[in-house]
Amino acid sequence: MKHLILSLLFIISIFSASAFAQCTEGNCENGQGTYKYSDGVKYKGQWKNSRLDGQGTITYLDGSKYVGQWKNNQRHGQGTYIYPDGSKYIGQYKDAQKHGQGTYIYPDGSKYVGQWKNGQMNGQGTFTYFGGRKYVGQWKNNSYIKNPKGNETHKTLAKKMAEEKAQKAESSKSSKVSKKTTNKRYHTVRAGETLYSISRRHDLTVQKIRLLNKLNNSSVIHPGQKLLLTL
Repeated sequence: MKHLILSLLFIISIFSASAFAQCTEGNCENGQGTYKYSDGVKYKGQWKNSRLDGQGTITYLDGSKYVGQWKNNQRHGQGTYIYPDGSKYIGQYKDAQKHGQGTYIYPDGSKYVGQWKNGQMNGQGTFTYFGGRKYVGQWKNNSYIKNPKGNETHKTLAKKMAEEKAQKAESSKSSKVSKKTTNKRYHTVRAGETLYSISRRHDLTVQKIRLLNKLNNSSVIHPGQKLLLTL
C-alpha cells in the first residue's frame, strides 16, 4: 500500500509539472508552431528537430520579450530583446549572448551603439547620454578604454556616470537621498520552472546560473528556492 501511494504521488508530480506545457498550434517539431511552457512562457516561431530554430518570438511572464533568430534553442543571429524596465537591445546574438554589432537603449534614453562580445560592450562603440554627451572609442568589458586616437586613458563608464549623478545631486538641493541598493538579483523558483526556462527569462545561460549558485549537472531546483542571477 505504501509503495502504491508513493507511485501515485510520483505520477501526479510529473503530470502537474508538464500538464500545461504543450504545443498549442502548428508543428512544434519541424515547422511553424506555438508552444506554451508550464511556467506560462510562450514561444511562437520556427522549429527544427523539436528545438527553437529559425525566426521566432518568445514572451516571458515578467513582460520581457525576444523577437529574432534562434539556433538550437538559443538566441543566435539578429534579434531584439525588450526588458521589463523598458530598456531594449537590437542587434546580433551568438549562443544566447549579445555578440557582434548592436544597440542598447536604456530607460532614460541613453544608448550604446557599437560592438559586443560575450554579452558585454567590447570593441568600437559610442555611448550617448540622454542629454547629448557622448563617449566615442574603444570599449572592453563594458568599460570605456580610450578615444579613437588611442592616446588617452579614461575612467570606466560606471565611474563617469557616478560622477555625473553626484554633480546633479549637488545642483538640486530639493532632491531626496536615495537608499543604497545592492546589485545582486535573485529569482525565486516557482512550480514547473526549470533552469532552462529561468535562463531564457533573464537573458542568461544555464551554465552561468549553475556557476553563480554552485550547482552541478545533477542538482535539482525546487519551488521557493532562491537563485542568484547577478553579483
